[in-house]
Amino acid sequence: MLETADAVLDAEAISDVDTTGAEALRQVEAQLTAAGRRLVVARATGDLRDLLTHYEFELTHFDSNEAAVASVRSGESPDPGPQGG
Repeated sequence: MLETADAVLDAEAISDVDTTGAEALRQVEAQLTAAGRRLVVARATGDLRDLLTHYEFELTHFDSNEAAVASVRSGESPDPGPQGG
């Protein structure tokens, strides 16, 4: 059986999310949540963060991949919103 881990989405190259993309991301988030895991986002631009908010995502954001991975590895569950790193 494959063990599910928390996931870090490196969003640096993502400039837009349409409704189809938002639905796909929502399905991934739901599957992770059902498995007791979480999805965090790293390096998203302000515009992308605004889009994710528009689609009513409450994802935890990090300014760097390193900060996101450190959070996942430590098991921390910070509140959704911007995180330094």
